[in-house]
Amino acid sequence: MKIAILYGTKYGTTEKVVESISKLIKNHNKDDNGSIDVKLINLKENDDVNLDCDVLIIGSSLYMGRIRKEVRNFLKKYKDILIEKHFALFICGVNEVEGIKQVNEVFPQEILDHSIATAFLGGELNLDKMKFLDKKIAQLIIKGADKKFKIDDVAIDEFVQKIKSSIDY
Repeated sequence: MKIAILYGTKYGTTEKVVESISKLIKNHNKDDNGSIDVKLINLKENDDVNLDCDVLIIGSSLYMGRIRKEVRNFLKKYKDILIEKHFALFICGVNEVEGIKQVNEVFPQEILDHSIATAFLGGELNLDKMKFLDKKIAQLIIKGADKKFKIDDVAIDEFVQKIKSSIDY
């Protein structure tokens, strides 16, 4: 089975999540006899993608209420092909309360309707990687928050389990 994980990230959190998803998929497959090939594709670096795979997992960081431009462009370009395939969608962000609601708002409805799984997988604020304005906005978010932002490992595991149960890889 071939799985492609396509993503857009601004400061690296989504890439960390993608690596976790990939490891979990490979670990879940250790008990099975079938072979699995997982390919990670940063859409900022490669937007001309070969979609010859069994499952696509598409994710993006969320910034100012929107998914990354490269992910939006990918979904628009390949919409007709996507709806004929098995695919799952996720976002990373720091607004845990609004998380799954945001998933349903940032992806086109036609794409959501055909997805086998959707998830909000948490996020983090990497101040040391941010540009000046983004750092100032993040500091305001941190100041107003009563907890530390983090990637949600439990949600990642549940997301991978849902994908696995939907396609039985």
